[in-house]
Amino acid sequence: MEQLRVIVIVLVIVGILVCINKATQGSSSRNKSAARRHTSNSRSYSTKNSRVVTNQNFAAKLRTLNDVDDVKIQASPQQRRMISEARNYHARKKRVYATVSSKETIGIDLSWSENLAELLEATEVVYTNAEMSCNRRLVSERFNYYRNLHYRSFTAADLCHAKREEILSNLSSLRKIIARLNDRSDSLRVDRSTYDQLIALRTTMYDLVDYLGKRRDMLNMQTATIRDKIRNECGERGQRWYNELMQRAGK
Repeated sequence: MEQLRVIVIVLVIVGILVCINKATQGSSSRNKSAARRHTSNSRSYSTKNSRVVTNQNFAAKLRTLNDVDDVKIQASPQQRRMISEARNYHARKKRVYATVSSKETIGIDLSWSENLAELLEATEVVYTNAEMSCNRRLVSERFNYYRNLHYRSFTAADLCHAKREEILSNLSSLRKIIARLNDRSDSLRVDRSTYDQLIALRTTMYDLVDYLGKRRDMLNMQTATIRDKIRNECGERGQRWYNELMQRAGK
């Protein structure tokens, strides 16, 4: 009788341990599953936002525009002028103008000029090389270069768009200041030299917004052309690359 009682107690203990073990495994499995879902979601989020341009990644994306195999070009007079002005503005970062018969000061934020000169130079090289590739039959042996050119072309377009939006935001503030200066009922006044400088800055910013918008649109058009030419003219590798690109775009 005593032996039977011991056997029953042992069986009960074994049953309890089995239940505890199953519960632990179930919890661990759920945790692993949740971790996999989190990792999967994170990967998807990263991929979906890989083209987003921010202040933090602008310079890093800008560095990807260079390629040693690019044909080097000479900037146009318009380009050289804008690059020179961009460097001049960036050197000052911010300008403060004194007013006449007023306690106010006019502060102009020039942070938008950061990386602008480098962007103008780099996008001109990418744009010109993309243009040449669009106008010629691609050489399949240079598949890797064309694939990289496609990536750099849409990256350059993204950077042009981001910089254009940044300049537009600051241009809006400058336009409000100039509107106040032109309003005779407003007490804000500056001397003629300062007024002319503000008008010149507004003109430069308008020119940059227009230039960057057109450059963005042309780069996007060239990107699409290069994509299709890689598919049609770079053999099996080009077709496979195109199909994979389309699959990723469809996700």
